[in-house]
Amino acid sequence: MRSIVDSMRDTITRTRRIKPWALLLLGPTGSGKTPLGKELDRFGTSSSPCRHFDFGEQLRRVSTMAVIEKSFTLEEVRLVRHVLDQGLLLENDQFFIAEKILKNFLNREIAHSDPKTLVVLNGLPRHVGQARDVACWLDVRCVAHLQCDAKTVLARIQRDVGQDRAGRVDDRRHAIQRRIDRFEKRTLPLLSFYEAQSARITRIPITPSTTAQEARNQLISYLTI
Repeated sequence: MRSIVDSMRDTITRTRRIKPWALLLLGPTGSGKTPLGKELDRFGTSSSPCRHFDFGEQLRRVSTMAVIEKSFTLEEVRLVRHVLDQGLLLENDQFFIAEKILKNFLNREIAHSDPKTLVVLNGLPRHVGQARDVACWLDVRCVAHLQCDAKTVLARIQRDVGQDRAGRVDDRRHAIQRRIDRFEKRTLPLLSFYEAQSARITRIPITPSTTAQEARNQLISYLTI
């Protein structure tokens, strides 16, 4: 059976994409986006290699290393630190920070890669304004919605199912609930936005014990048509 990825690959073989094709991982904190992104980066889909773009990780690197690397100004680093400390989102007028990080990633990981490589977006875009800006650089053709409620999120974080919560100082219960509320208000509307853009929406039910491998297997099965 042919998949969406197979069809995209055939098109790419004939004509190299102007913009790389992207898969967006969409889900609340603790739903397993980062472990799934790493799993896709390691094993790819059934037919294409993947490169995982973890925006949260990239922001944390900027907050600790950018001055040394001289990639960002001190003012930009202070802005990133403020966003991270306060648990905020980058708004439209601050997208230049995200754009710089994304461009560096694409130049490093995608520019000279296999033309069928998929960019796995994790943490960007976080709202519709960012989605419009991201569209200048990437063609988001599929959204994987990792579905889980607040109770499941708390259970997963307590168990550290994805083994990615070590060192997270923002995993206090009230902070988790605040991020869940913000996800539902600001980020979940991306589903409607991308449906209107004719992107494929795949919904993956997440339980307190769903592993990254299991989520990847579900995603691949949903992509197959």
